[in-house]
Amino acid sequence: MLKFLSLYQLSVVYVKFIKVKDLSIIDINRQFTVEKGVYAPGGNLRSPGSLDHNLKIIQKKVMGKDLFPTIYDKSAHLGYSIISGHPFIDGNKRTGMYIALFTLNVNDYKTSVQKVSNEEVVEISLEVENNDKSESEFVCWLKDKVISEQV
Repeated sequence: MLKFLSLYQLSVVYVKFIKVKDLSIIDINRQFTVEKGVYAPGGNLRSPGSLDHNLKIIQKKVMGKDLFPTIYDKSAHLGYSIISGHPFIDGNKRTGMYIALFTLNVNDYKTSVQKVSNEEVVEISLEVENNDKSESEFVCWLKDKVISEQV
């Protein structure tokens, strides 16, 4: 189960409990938007409640079973919800895609640059944003990008 130290922290992890240098989703979004020159004064977070909700729901159990049972499901839901839910003023697609892939990588599910091109990331994130790709299709896309799984 993914574990978060505080509201927006990815400090994790799924099985091995590896710490990820207190890297937060807000910091990741800030980095993307500052590079683009559009970071909003006072912060870019539009909806703290929805971000908090998505971090909590990937850890939720229903009748003793994880609602999102695999790391693929958890990663996909987190990325998908950021892209489609727009918790930030800007940078939702970049942040959501990065978080989905980063969560896999930090949990020892390695992705390959050869399998994930910038063009494809843009295309997939636009499909998610426009509801042309379902969350289950996004899970399948993520699975296809993994070159080696956790042992």
